[in-house]
Amino acid sequence: MNRWTHPTLTRRARSAWVWGAIFLPLSIYMWRTASLALRSNRGIRLSPDRVGLSQKSEDLYVSWNQIRHLGVEEINLGTAMRKNIVPCLRIGAEDGGVFHVEAAELGSDPNAVAALMCYYLDRPQERHLLARPEVAIGRFREAQV
Repeated sequence: MNRWTHPTLTRRARSAWVWGAIFLPLSIYMWRTASLALRSNRGIRLSPDRVGLSQKSEDLYVSWNQIRHLGVEEINLGTAMRKNIVPCLRIGAEDGGVFHVEAAELGSDPNAVAALMCYYLDRPQERHLLARPEVAIGRFREAQV
């Protein structure tokens, strides 16, 4: 009997292929899930000309001129039987599209973010301040007093 065709060696080789076929897709899935969870550009990014947001692992951009309404809404991320009610920032676009950004993705209170966005939505002449976030937030705070 040849040492390459020995029954225990061929069984071991087959089992290595089987384990590889199982763990390769699992490791790709885990890598993709971890990379999506660790994305640095989650939530909302405000700039003078547009609003950037992350939706279902995609980066979307909406021009300030396309935004028709902003608000806070509670949505159910669970099922009808097992509810998971989460507060979200709701952005309504002129084409009828509605985008929800969860409070966890915002890293802040959705009401505060909605108020900040409404301030700059109503004042296009001040949107240039959004290029420097600390100045934009300072101007918003001054206006609230």
